[in-house]
Amino acid sequence: KVMSELKRMVKNDREKYLKIFAEFGSFLKQGLVMAPEDKTDIEPLLFFQTTHDDDVTKFYSLDDYVERMSDNQDDIYYVVADDYGSGKRSPHLDAFRQRDIEVLYFTHPVDAMLPMGLSDYKGHKFVSVDSGDIDLSELGEAEDPADVKEALEETSFVSLKDKVKAILGGRVSDVRESKTLVGSPARLVSDDDSQNRHMYRINRLLDKDYELPVKTLELNSRHALMHNLSNLLANNGDEKLVNAVVEQIFETALLQDGIHPDPSSMADRLTLLMQAATGSSVGDLNFEAAKTVIAEPEVPEPIA
Repeated sequence: KVMSELKRMVKNDREKYLKIFAEFGSFLKQGLVMAPEDKTDIEPLLFFQTTHDDDVTKFYSLDDYVERMSDNQDDIYYVVADDYGSGKRSPHLDAFRQRDIEVLYFTHPVDAMLPMGLSDYKGHKFVSVDSGDIDLSELGEAEDPADVKEALEETSFVSLKDKVKAILGGRVSDVRESKTLVGSPARLVSDDDSQNRHMYRINRLLDKDYELPVKTLELNSRHALMHNLSNLLANNGDEKLVNAVVEQIFETALLQDGIHPDPSSMADRLTLLMQAATGSSVGDLNFEAAKTVIAEPEVPEPIA
């Protein structure tokens, strides 16, 4: 009876319902995971902020989203973030904005659990925007910004990619060129499409230990930062500076994904990079002392 009344309220008095949802929506979301048999009753009651507009007070239902889907669009896209602001700034949204494809914001602490119970809606699969195999080529029309650079030549990019991979080692599963980034220099993508891909966030919410996920680092070969790094490598630039910039690119991507274990630890390196940018000799800067320790994942011993 309660569910029926809530559905009626959604149809007849959405403003009143959204006040209730603001207070109790997290319990409905948990219900998707804890009581999957009630999935069809709960789904129409869910509301999210989306990239449809920049009004933080606006919330939309899944039906609203489906009605606005682009031609040829089959999937429902979402971004998991710690809050609306960080979600809005996510580099994963570059290609979606470029093609005017709407994305749901999963920004409530409980939202990281949603993919476990919300796998599809009315035949449309839910897909995280950090998935490494998303293909948007058939959706919308992409328009490059007027000031975009040409992509690095293949040999230059391979040299840059190999260097980045050597520096980061086992902290990334791979380094490759991005097919989707527009204004952002890099992003971390998940090659794992399982429902457990957001377990790091969930365990952090529950105050449990959980190993930092190892993802693929994608580089935007048209970004000025990548061109500058490539030029440094080609001209035998200072090794310490190259290493520090690569470390900062990686940790910024962790921060943008909301999974950096200790964001404040970047402060010393950022200060040194600003000193280098404003005229200090790189040889006089101790980047090693400012290095953040993000351990590579432990490789289990083989079973005898």
